[in-house]
Amino acid sequence: MRKKAEAEIYPANAASLAKEKISFALTSFGLSDSSFQKNIQLALKAGLPAEVALKALAELIQKNIELVGMPVWNKEEEQFALALQQELKSEEKGLFREVRNLKEPSDTFIGGGSTDVGDVTLIAPTATVRFPAKVPGAIGHHWSTVASVYGSIGWKGLNSGARVLALSAIDLMTRPGELRKVRAEFEEYLKAHPYKSFLPAEAQPPLDLKNLLWISGAICWRRRK
Repeated sequence: MRKKAEAEIYPANAASLAKEKISFALTSFGLSDSSFQKNIQLALKAGLPAEVALKALAELIQKNIELVGMPVWNKEEEQFALALQQELKSEEKGLFREVRNLKEPSDTFIGGGSTDVGDVTLIAPTATVRFPAKVPGAIGHHWSTVASVYGSIGWKGLNSGARVLALSAIDLMTRPGELRKVRAEFEEYLKAHPYKSFLPAEAQPPLDLKNLLWISGAICWRRRK
């Protein structure tokens, strides 16, 4: 199995990568035939559902965000935020101090990261809560985001967000009227937008992915040595 993996998974463009002084990269022939790769190709061809925004649920959570409020930042935390923004050549405005207002969802949303939560929002009422633990201007999937949520800034933001989630859960469990309102809006939306998975019925789960990735990672690590 290892010899087969070496023949199929070892990077075919290793020489060109070395010439460009790229120390590690993985291109795979083996993965191209896996069920994982096939499922990805099918999903990209068919598309993915957009996230469903429920006004009733968003308003309930927003009330609790306003109740909890923003963390109280100290001088050291503000100085750190300003220094990070200066390093990133971003607007030097420090940390967020005020809760932002709830806005109507955009008709055309082109921002945000990639996620499959759109499927989830068509099966159960769903909302996304962003915790106030990131320095404005920090870049997603970047060292600046990791740095901004380290230490007391991250701890304060985490606690504030956790309080909002807890209060919202208590509201939904103890106020049946609020829960009915959310459910009614959700059911009304589904009448015009019933859930249907874009993944074809014949698609199989990528049970081979774990072994393929483990083998390819081990081979590339050994080649680097």
